[in-house]
Parts: sequence; C-alpha cells; structure tokens
Amino acid sequence: MVPPLAPLGLDDILPLDRYLALRSTYLQEMLRYKDDRRISLGGCLSLTFECRETVLCQVHEILALEYAHRPHRIGEELAGYACLVPRPGELTLTAFVDGGPPAQGRTLARALAQVPGTLSLHLDSHSIAAEPAAPTPDPADPVHYLRIPVGDRDLSTARLVLSLGARTWHAPLPRGLRPACTSAPCPRLLHLAAARRQAPG
Repeated sequence: MVPPLAPLGLDDILPLDRYLALRSTYLQEMLRYKDDRRISLGGCLSLTFECRETVLCQVHEILALEYAHRPHRIGEELAGYACLVPRPGELTLTAFVDGGPPAQGRTLARALAQVPGTLSLHLDSHSIAAEPAAPTPDPADPVHYLRIPVGDRDLSTARLVLSLGARTWHAPLPRGLRPACTSAPCPRLLHLAAARRQAPG
C-alpha cells in the first residue's frame, strides 16, 4: 500500500534565501533520486514517478526561478501541483512526450488525455489504466499529470504498457519503485534545512 501523505502547505516552503543556500546540494541529491524513478517508453514518452518530496522540489524551483515567494504565488503553485502528491493506494507521475515524429507526438499527447488505457500498469492478469490526475486544458500539451490506482497490490512484477494505435511498448517499473531494488535515498528538504541551521559556525 502506498502510504498516506500529508498535503503540502505553506509551512513546507522555505524562505528564498534559505532554499538558495541549500539548492546546489539538494538538487544533486534530488536528481539522483529522480533518476531512479524515471523511465522511457518507446523512445517517445518519459515518465517520472512522483512523491511528496519531488513535488516539494518542483514548487521550490519554480518559486526560486521566478523570485515569487509571495504568499498568493506560493498558494497557487501548491494548488497547481497538489494532484501529484500521491494519495493512499495510488502512484502519480508526470508524463512528457519527448520523442518520435511530431505528428505521433501530438497523437500520443491527445491519447494520454482522452483515451483510457493509453498508458497502463499490468500486474499478472490485471491491467490498471492510468488516468488524468488533473484536467488537461490543452490535450496537445506534451506534459500530462497522471495517476494509477494500485491499492495494496504487490508491484514486484508490474510492467508499464504504452498503447498507441496498433503499436505497444513495455517496460518494468523504474528501479526506485521496485521493492527488491536498491535506489538513491530520498533527500528531505526540511530535514536538510534544519540540519543546516543547527550546524556549528
């Protein structure tokens, strides 16, 4: 079972100066962690499986790049990415159409938004369709936020399947989601910030 996670709130957002002081080290660790949660299907779709900490990183990065640490902007970003914090019994992911012929890319983007089962998770004889985690204003957008309701199923043998017309592509879950695999540890931003404040000097 995917454990329950508290929603992100204003208390999770560091002041800009404190985030920038940690940013270099934190992003290096986060990139290693996300690499173990990322996979490509068919050379045309990249999938990154999210968690509370990856979403927190994304929000901090947007706020830092836009110098937008104003309360209403923080609230907007938290609301915009809330759908990617997994609820109990689900996986959430960002899907990015990033390869292949342009026409195929547009078709795939629309299918992810509008055709159930375009992306699915196969567990032995069960198939679980990925579904939009939030409405997609433009179905042709290459970025889609998706969710897969897995309940308490064992994901050890799970495989991802991408179906587009008569073509299908298969891949195992990324190593960061496979129970038997060792993957990079998840960096905890607020823990890093607390440790920095307590460090001597």
